[in-house]
Amino acid sequence: MIITKHPVMGKALCTGCKEEFECPESMLKAGRHYCWVCCEMMEDGIEEKNLEEQRKIRGPAIEAESLRQDIAGLLTDISFPHLWKEEKWNFDITDKENAAWEAYCAGAEAMLELLTLQNPHSEETRAMLEKLKVGLEKAMEEKRER
Repeated sequence: MIITKHPVMGKALCTGCKEEFECPESMLKAGRHYCWVCCEMMEDGIEEKNLEEQRKIRGPAIEAESLRQDIAGLLTDISFPHLWKEEKWNFDITDKENAAWEAYCAGAEAMLELLTLQNPHSEETRAMLEKLKVGLEKAMEEKRER
């Protein structure tokens, strides 16, 4: 078992957007602090003097993209080991289009499964997702038969 030591966190005020964020305690004495959203914007070429205004405009989209990437990463972590164990011999790695299609379908199926698990008590949502899942599975089978 690997034990990872997480740094003690404190609160800092972002120099760019003036919002409070968590910062490692060891860095609290630094002269300037930037939250991760402002760092993203500076990487995109936004000047420091425009960060506060741009944070209000672009911040929600940047945060949403990060959330989508986090969810995609979690879905991959959850679904890929099973997919690889069960399906790896069905992939034709010389056919890039087919491999991409298989990967896309696996991701779509994992998302539908996640949505189903998120609302297990909603029969309407569950029924709709089950229909979508069955359709996706049928499409995958048809693709494999080609």
